[in-house]
Amino acid sequence: SAVVIALVLLGKYLESRAKRQTASAIRALEALRPERAIQVIDGREQEVAISALRLNDLVLVKPGERFPVDGEVVEGQSHADEA
Repeated sequence: SAVVIALVLLGKYLESRAKRQTASAIRALEALRPERAIQVIDGREQEVAISALRLNDLVLVKPGERFPVDGEVVEGQSHADEA
C-alpha cells in the first residue's frame, strides 16, 4: 500500500509541476503581445487598446513591430517573423 500511495503522490506532484510550467509559458507569451495598436480610421492614425479593435478594423503595422492581432495584409509589403 505504501507503493500505491507513493505513486499517487508522485502523480499529483508531476501534474502540479506541469500546470505551473504551462501557466508560466502562457504568461510569457502574453507579455510578448502588444497592448496597443495603430488603427486607421478615415485615413487618420489613432493609437487604441487592442481590446477596442473589432472585426474588419484597419490596423497599421510598421516595420519591426509585432502584429497586435490576426489579420490579412491589405496594402504594402514587408517581411514578418511569425514565430
